Amino acid sequence: MTAQRPNEATLWINKSKDSPDAPYRKGQLLITRSLLLELCEQQGKGGDFLVDVSAWERITSTGKQIINIKVEKPYKFEEQPPAPSEAKEPAIAPPPAPTKPKYTVEDIARGKLKKFKGMLQACKSLQEVIDLDHQLHEPERWAYFEAVEIVANEAQDLLEEYKEKFLPKEPTDHSDLISKIDVEYQRLGLPAKAHCLARWNKSRAKLSAEELQIYLEELRSAEPVKAADDDFF
Repeated sequence: MTAQRPNEATLWINKSKDSPDAPYRKGQLLITRSLLLELCEQQGKGGDFLVDVSAWERITSTGKQIINIKVEKPYKFEEQPPAPSEAKEPAIAPPPAPTKPKYTVEDIARGKLKKFKGMLQACKSLQEVIDLDHQLHEPERWAYFEAVEIVANEAQDLLEEYKEKFLPKEPTDHSDLISKIDVEYQRLGLPAKAHCLARWNKSRAKLSAEELQIYLEELRSAEPVKAADDDFF
């Protein structure tokens, strides 16, 4: 091992490392009295010293890798900066709370829907409803409703409701179907009221046109039931 040089240190591998916290390399730093006096004179106020530190990686003649460290008086003395753990980070102001908009997108859409409903109520014909439908689906107007799906669905439901209001009603007179069913009752020899209640759980007057048509087709496809023979002798 070479002689210790003034104000220098050599760090060797720590062979006595017995814990994860033990240093990987160790060495001693020899600081001369003259350097200490110069540092005291340069600072002039007492307290801690700030020095320049340099380090080099070197290979010894025996092939071992070492680290040489050298300390020097700084070219110009400056106040030593605080240790990282003591440095205070500047306070960061919290972001401003988001301001709630005066009206939400849904508020605007529902306002448009209310106005649209009033216009529908003023319609006096199917054509007026259809014209209003075309106006509603113009891109600039429909964008307000499309932004809120539930409001767009409500607008469509209102349109369908008012279109049906002006459509011609399905005739409620089903006398033709009922008369044809009566013919089948006679052919099959069935009690009209009892059979209908057994099949539909309601009278013929309460059946819809579709149900009456189904019932008629069922009766037409049925065969008469033969009467039992009462002659025992």
